[in-house]
Amino acid sequence: MGARAYRAGRLAGRGEGNCPRPFLNASLSGVGGEAAKPPLALERYATLNAEIEAGEMLATVLEREAIPKETWLSAQAFWLARMAEEATGKRFETTKRYQALFSAKRKVFEARFERARKKRDREPPKAPPIEIFAG
Repeated sequence: MGARAYRAGRLAGRGEGNCPRPFLNASLSGVGGEAAKPPLALERYATLNAEIEAGEMLATVLEREAIPKETWLSAQAFWLARMAEEATGKRFETTKRYQALFSAKRKVFEARFERARKKRDREPPKAPPIEIFAG
């Protein structure tokens, strides 16, 4: 599709088929109308996203979990598209599940990072004074 046709489609409001970015066109239906399988389960996606939002580096999390960046981006696109699709129908099941999981896990990770920060910033204990007895 050329730029002119793309702009014309956007101006005519012809929906998502006109968008050149694949994550905005994410189809949630698989072959034969079956639901597409997400790249990551919602629970895992929410947990990892909470850890990243709490302060862990994306690359560190993906490396530790052995998740290719492409899979992470696909999961992100899938779940954002699923939540957006549900929102247009005034249904919010996935969004509510995601928010509950994300909030609970984020609190856990924030507390963990705070404990690690305090431990790192704490002064090392001083050795007790040594008295030498002359005898």
